[in-house]
Amino acid sequence: MPAGVVTAVGSGAGRRLGCRAAATGPRWLRGAAIALAAATLCACASTPMVVPEPPGLPDGIYSADGRALTLEQAVAEWESIPGDGPLVVYVSETHDNVAHHQVQAEILLALMRRFPARCALGMEMFPRPLQPLLDEFSAGGISAAELKERSDWDEIWGFDFSMYAPLLELVQLQGSALLALNAPKALTRKLAKVGPAGLSEEERDALPSTIDLPSDEHRAMIADVLRSVHEMDDATFERFYAAQRAWDSTMAQSVAEFLARGSDVRALVVIAGGYHIYGGLGIPRHVDAAVGHPVRRVIVIPVDTAERRFGPEDFQGADAGDYYVLSRGPTGGSHP
Repeated sequence: MPAGVVTAVGSGAGRRLGCRAAATGPRWLRGAAIALAAATLCACASTPMVVPEPPGLPDGIYSADGRALTLEQAVAEWESIPGDGPLVVYVSETHDNVAHHQVQAEILLALMRRFPARCALGMEMFPRPLQPLLDEFSAGGISAAELKERSDWDEIWGFDFSMYAPLLELVQLQGSALLALNAPKALTRKLAKVGPAGLSEEERDALPSTIDLPSDEHRAMIADVLRSVHEMDDATFERFYAAQRAWDSTMAQSVAEFLARGSDVRALVVIAGGYHIYGGLGIPRHVDAAVGHPVRRVIVIPVDTAERRFGPEDFQGADAGDYYVLSRGPTGGSHP
């Protein structure tokens, strides 16, 4: 893949949140929040919602074969992917990059317009034990500020909550499912420190069965990125790689369990760091293994255009994702 692609790259809740969302977040999202709330109250789930387009989204959208599309055209192509069950839309991120989070919100909004009240969001940022709290938030029982406080966000994740707030508010407006995907932080930290052999029997039993799913390509990708920023011997790498596999396989298990439950959800958006998604080697590969067959999916890579301009030639033959969404961050790149 081009190196530049990866590195640059009807409820009370609706009524209550409509006013709050209108007063916070990006200007385009304020209008979207009002429109989504109105649509929910009018029970217009069978007709597309008229929602303001985000200004300047994006600098462009390119498919992996170099075609330029609008967001609506891209979503229509995703909808036409053959197969049964919900469409899983993986959207990567560099965690501190504002442009990437704007793209995620824009994609979620576009899918909500396409499938009103039938979208769900899965987030790497929340560990699985917090699922009851996320359910309470989705149902409108608590605010985003309360979710931040009660989830101990600064400890479990630490990146600026305001970058994720637009996604959360869109989910709550429609009462959509919000999924806690990740493994508990204490478990992955222990894995990185002592490796699988240092876990208790109970801790090992808690790991998904797909954790040891082999992939030389995935191992090489993770080795390249880890050793580019840290000096480590082989034993240290194996411990860190075990933690990476635990993240990927646990998040995949969460996705697979949601798909297995069955619902009227038409699209599940999964947001996670790029190296959990690139090339389908992380979470997507583990989801297919956990489900037992390939699921309907598309991999979308946000690309921040603040540092350089991109054209179709940058994406022809790129294998990190299926689509590349270009957008300029308001601060010219990563969040301060």
